[in-house]
Amino acid sequence: MIYAIGIIFLLSFFVASYQKNRGLNFWTSFFMSIISFTGVSVLIWKMLN
Repeated sequence: MIYAIGIIFLLSFFVASYQKNRGLNFWTSFFMSIISFTGVSVLIWKMLN
């Protein structure tokens, strides 16, 4: 479970960094990425169980 949370934060950081390079706000992109990756992870988790 800790690994999944770490992966979600790492992916969100990479997406937010990419969005910052495109000229968007880092923190807004970071929090929206966390929400979206968490939602996708929960859906995959529920399908596998």
